[in-house]
Amino acid sequence: DWSEVKIKRPFINLDEEAIEYQVANFMTLSCPSILLFNDFSDLLPDKILISDLENDNRQAEWYNAVRNLEKLLTRSFVDISKLTNSQKNSTISMEVDSISVTFQKDWKQKVYWENDVKIKFSIENDNVWWQAIPTVFFYIETKDNVLLEPRKRSQWMIWFLSAWLELKSKENNSKSLIILYDEPWLYLHIKAHKDILWVFKYLTKEKGHQVIYSTHSPSLIDIETLYSIWLVINTKTEWTLVEWLTSSKIDTTNKEDALQPISEAMWLEPLKDFS
Repeated sequence: DWSEVKIKRPFINLDEEAIEYQVANFMTLSCPSILLFNDFSDLLPDKILISDLENDNRQAEWYNAVRNLEKLLTRSFVDISKLTNSQKNSTISMEVDSISVTFQKDWKQKVYWENDVKIKFSIENDNVWWQAIPTVFFYIETKDNVLLEPRKRSQWMIWFLSAWLELKSKENNSKSLIILYDEPWLYLHIKAHKDILWVFKYLTKEKGHQVIYSTHSPSLIDIETLYSIWLVINTKTEWTLVEWLTSSKIDTTNKEDALQPISEAMWLEPLKDFS
């Protein structure tokens, strides 16, 4: 008899929109935050147009990296440009401002023998097609206090700086992160690969995040944690398959190719010594 059932919890409003909102809110609160770091869109640029930031043009090249940097400032680049423009009429320029990056403080290590790095920026008119267009210019200061555009510094420096900015911008997020890296700078020096592995271990063990990355590079494979490796294999009949390193579901040439970097990481003669 439903009339005698005592309700100890409030009813959920069965209105369709209310249900959608409650489910979405529950999922937002319950699920971890997923962060994809892309070497092709999240690296610090040499410059970006103020108009792209003002119009929130997410398709602009390097947009994400600039927004990450902006989160560490007290004001947005658009606000700074407007303030500077009002002070100096038609010419936008400003004294170079900077952000100090201390790898040893945040990652407990120096990166490629460097600890303190300064990112500097200025807002000036860039002459494009005979028009003066307000633009943010970025620089990385050398040890000799010379300002160089990011693309004039080494690739490993740009990668680590951009990864630092991405994580630093999420620092106040109380949730643990699932961080995805797609081929983290395959062509970097092997020393930089070791630094990357160290940072990944720090993010998981010290910060409680989960890191998932794809690679073909033996120097990005930690042979002490082979149990954490999954093989991703493309086949003509079953498309893309994922399996544990020690499973034997698939025995194809493609699997041999997938095992090759692991064999090299273990200093084995390619596949012949692989049990």
